Amino acid sequence: MTRKITKKSAKKIAAVLAAATAFSASPVLPASLTIQANAAIAEAGGTLLTIPATGPESAAQLPFHNALKDANGFFTDYYQVVYSGYFDISMSYDDVTDRDLRMYIPENSRYSQPTLYLMVPGNTDPYQFMEDSGWKAVADKEKITVYLLMPQRIKDAAGNTLAWGSWEGEKEVMTYIAKAIDTAGQRPGIQTVSYCFYGVGYGDAADYMTKYTMQNPSKLAGVFSIGSTGQGAELIAQMQQKPSAEEGVMTSQVSVPFGIVTEAVNAQTDALVEYFKDANKTVETASAKDGFIYYAPDETADTRYPDSEPVAGVYYQAAPVSACMNEAYAQNLFDIFETVRRYPGYLNTELRAYEDVYDYANNNYEYYTSMSALGRCTYGGDIHTAWDGEWYNREWWLYVPDSAKERMNRGEKVETLFLFMGSNGYGDEVPQRTGWDSVADKEGFIIVSPSGHVRHQGNFGNFDRNGVDVYQYCTNWRPENATEIIPNDLLMIDDIYLWLFNASPYAGNLDMSRVYASGQSAGGRFAHAVAKYRPQYFAASAPSSWVDAGEDADTSSDVAMVVMMGQKDSTIKGALSTEEAQKMFAAYNARYGGLKDSAGRSAWSDFTFMQETEGGKSVCTENEGTFNKYILKTSGGVPMFTGLEVQGLSHATVPTECTFAWETMSRFSKDPATKTLYYNGSVVDTPVSSGK
Repeated sequence: MTRKITKKSAKKIAAVLAAATAFSASPVLPASLTIQANAAIAEAGGTLLTIPATGPESAAQLPFHNALKDANGFFTDYYQVVYSGYFDISMSYDDVTDRDLRMYIPENSRYSQPTLYLMVPGNTDPYQFMEDSGWKAVADKEKITVYLLMPQRIKDAAGNTLAWGSWEGEKEVMTYIAKAIDTAGQRPGIQTVSYCFYGVGYGDAADYMTKYTMQNPSKLAGVFSIGSTGQGAELIAQMQQKPSAEEGVMTSQVSVPFGIVTEAVNAQTDALVEYFKDANKTVETASAKDGFIYYAPDETADTRYPDSEPVAGVYYQAAPVSACMNEAYAQNLFDIFETVRRYPGYLNTELRAYEDVYDYANNNYEYYTSMSALGRCTYGGDIHTAWDGEWYNREWWLYVPDSAKERMNRGEKVETLFLFMGSNGYGDEVPQRTGWDSVADKEGFIIVSPSGHVRHQGNFGNFDRNGVDVYQYCTNWRPENATEIIPNDLLMIDDIYLWLFNASPYAGNLDMSRVYASGQSAGGRFAHAVAKYRPQYFAASAPSSWVDAGEDADTSSDVAMVVMMGQKDSTIKGALSTEEAQKMFAAYNARYGGLKDSAGRSAWSDFTFMQETEGGKSVCTENEGTFNKYILKTSGGVPMFTGLEVQGLSHATVPTECTFAWETMSRFSKDPATKTLYYNGSVVDTPVSSGK
């Protein structure tokens, strides 16, 4: 739903701005943090390292692949982060000149861990500031990747660096922040994920962080401006969108958890607080929280879409920067950040609360590896006729909600969903990112969420972007034969499936006839793949953000399909309107003996897609809210193929999609012995299952 800024709240901001006086001077940092410009400087601490780039050839990637092996040559710590330390990261953009970017990766880091963009004050060594501010200690403890955004340097005529300068030039600084985040998104050395990107600006960098956030609120999941003078308040009028058709009403800005720390509260900082209160849909009455004046999100407020949650608060504090320079303060900020994530969704702006997957004592996640569960590594597949492949210690999570435990305690057997992460994802994040965990909570089933294989390469074959070398681990799925550096991921699914129903803690409590699959993006591709190549395991599959025509499928057992696509997906463009989707409609129609929707339509050409026609809605079986549904059934009324286009949805899966998929998939079951498919307890009338 659309959040409204009323005429009253708009006038309140205007009144605060009208009372504004000149901006306060930038807070002065403790003298211990400054470096004099009277001699050539060296980094204050941390050996400055570089990460070698990889190329497209397997031979160039083998050294990184082999770095994952232990002393005995086995992949016993297959998902380890190879790099740790303090790194210089190349930034070669035409519109960013003479700027540096540093990265700190703690030892024993995890892929897809939180990322902090730390804007270092002027005249300050970045590594020393990371230590003095407490963020290095917190990063080491919490496993946070830190990108240090730094001001330009003061140089002599020969180009030698004399000192760290100050932050100057608003346009260039805004561009620098944007390009730094873009560079980090290329995952140099460690796999970052944008939904847990956070930002903190200190001292003379604080106001720049405020302005960047106002202009790019969907880029970060939480921001603090420490040392704010109130600059950014002058942008409020232009950031608020134009009035709608209803007189005096404006649509809301994008929500982002935001904190302002200032030495002297003034009219500008007050106006910024009001701005973010409106954007974040907070309550009007402040409370005290963690040393801040806190405006909590209003849980009764309307959100932009049904898959957003009102979780963005506003924090306000009067304190000097020097009081914020310690580990306890940094830890407090991280604890605030870590409760919220900005998951992809409608226009990539959907905030949702986050549950710490690694807090095993207080949640329903369980972590397993091939070694811990099977007592051995998982075979990766043959890579050459002359020798066998490698063996890998693969990993997966089980999400076992209380509702599933209650069902099992009553003697019920519960359903299982295999959920596959997208490219550059991990099994530890996809249940919450997609919202499948909330569906499991409600319905009482368990989720199995494996991590795909890893390889040192550029994402999707890109090894250079804007002059920046891409040197990263990229997680993905491979349902084909193994290579020297990539295992066959289907063999891991075989291992997990056999363990799950024969040796797992829940083996006797799981319904083997009700096993399903889903996944998003590359995980959607793999959800198609397991339906094609392991149909004996699954009764139904719900791929998201991927279309597959079903070539080379094992058709000996039926699998019902629910294919979900976003109309605003800029990665897999065209949703169900593409040539590949046309082939998919035809393939499943032919495979299942002729399918039709409720109006008698069967062919892809009988429908329209991407909101092409009258009323802005495509010709489809049924339209409900943002969902355009294409439901093809057998003559007996069994929905063996369902296409779903979601209006306004980007490259993502959201909870309402998962609910829709579950409502269809959960009606299907498969006899573990005969592999016959049932719908609502009756044999489906397809050629394979019915035998006709």
